[in-house]
Amino acid sequence: MHHHHGGSCDCANEGKEPGDLVSLYSSVDIDRVCALNEVQSGSGKLVIKPYEQRLDEVTTIRSICDGELLFIVPFVVSVGLKAITVRGIAGACPTNLKIWANRQDIDFNNASYDKPTQELYVPHDPSGTLKLFLHQQHFTAISSLTLLLSQPQQADSEIEINYIGFFGKPHAVRRQVVDVVYESQANPMDHPVKESFTPNNLTVQ
Repeated sequence: MHHHHGGSCDCANEGKEPGDLVSLYSSVDIDRVCALNEVQSGSGKLVIKPYEQRLDEVTTIRSICDGELLFIVPFVVSVGLKAITVRGIAGACPTNLKIWANRQDIDFNNASYDKPTQELYVPHDPSGTLKLFLHQQHFTAISSLTLLLSQPQQADSEIEINYIGFFGKPHAVRRQVVDVVYESQANPMDHPVKESFTPNNLTVQ
């Protein structure tokens, strides 16, 4: 099947899968994930799941009155993002994904004219295994993502999604893990001065 390539649109199968591709689920700050235009408040964070739960359709997010959903996804550490997976519910799948890197100010108003970092065609993926590969030069140090999923061909139709997955490589471990490492390696004479580490590129509100 042929589809139209517009602007910065890319095919899902462009590029080769890197050997160090891992799920970034544990790097997502789930409690701070939010979505706009959702029927059920708070459902946006529920569809960012472990890879093993990608076929679970008990928890989904559905758009209110048209074919658009906007997600703001912060990470607890800076990550190198390489691919995204989106699984929609049959008959209500999105077909277009716009991504803004490190831009939590994007909403439905400025999304209409603010050029995304990358735009992708989203094929129907019943297995939830198809990875949409990204341009690496734009996603090497990501602290947050804004995603706009839509169905431009049927703008008045609702869309429904049950799984979004992120894949790549975290650049650091969580702060509490690093603090434990510092303590385990510390010299007893160093204890009067407590050392701590805060990963770079965290979003501060």
